[in-house]
Amino acid sequence: MLNKMINLDLSGKKITIVLLLLLVTVGVFGTTYYVSVDGDDQNPGTQEEPFQHIQYAIDLAVDRDAIIVESGTYEENLAIIDLDELSIKGREATIQGVDENRANVVYISESNNINISGFSITGATSGSALVLDHGSDDCTFKDLIFHNNNGMINIGISLYCGDNHFYNILLRNNSTNFSFYSQASITEHNY
Repeated sequence: MLNKMINLDLSGKKITIVLLLLLVTVGVFGTTYYVSVDGDDQNPGTQEEPFQHIQYAIDLAVDRDAIIVESGTYEENLAIIDLDELSIKGREATIQGVDENRANVVYISESNNINISGFSITGATSGSALVLDHGSDDCTFKDLIFHNNNGMINIGISLYCGDNHFYNILLRNNSTNFSFYSQASITEHNY
């Protein structure tokens, strides 16, 4: 079929080239979803009509998608499972953990090349503020503030696998036992 498209007459070549470019672009870049505290999960997740919850956007995301989170406080725990090349960028946004049954504020498992930046992460009461669990590798965390995470068994940032990257990470006003726990390697860091 593609061969037949290329053999179109001169007037159809412009259409064919545009179509081919669209097919290539869709395969390389995913969808960008937007989230705002004033949004609605019934919206399409566009910049003009954003979702309200970060987790809702994560649940819709597929490999190579991006999520842009507008400023505000999002009271939710996040789970990123079995996704690759997902980017979540906060614009001075706070993730406030709320679900004590899911002790970790941000949990990542079986996911590679996850990029998270531009957030304050708070509210860990019994688990970790961030867990990078088994089967995840080459994730990047940048411009993050971990603050007011407290609890009896709080580990803070738990890394169980992979070769991961941390840049411009600030730890502030956490319990005295807030720490990095790592069974993995950290290639580059700038705490």
